[in-house]
Amino acid sequence: MTLRLAAALALMTLAAACGPATQKIDFETVPPGAEIDVGDQHLVSPGSLDLAKNSDYKVIAHKQGYQSEEVAITHSTSWLRAFFMSAFCLPCVPLGLSDGTFDNLSPEAVAITLQPSTSPQALQNQPRVTK
Repeated sequence: MTLRLAAALALMTLAAACGPATQKIDFETVPPGAEIDVGDQHLVSPGSLDLAKNSDYKVIAHKQGYQSEEVAITHSTSWLRAFFMSAFCLPCVPLGLSDGTFDNLSPEAVAITLQPSTSPQALQNQPRVTK
């Protein structure tokens, strides 16, 4: 039992030494208050999400009265980081390559400017300003 506990602690230590497998991405829209969809996660801008670093993402921003916009978030592997980590923690390398530890997402901050919609239905739903 003690051997299993020691092995579990060693694996947790290795995983922690390799770094996080998620990355915080900030989202902002003009105008603010747009709904942001990233895979199965949602937020209202401005805000941020923690995304797994081993995937690419399609970001969709939408708000009533505005055209939807799409932006891509891509991942890339830092082979230099994996190489240097192998000098200190060889067992971390396969783990880091599989869970995205050595990956980075780009861009780290997403800024989207929504354009007003020109569709008749969207224009009907916009509030009227009277003087």
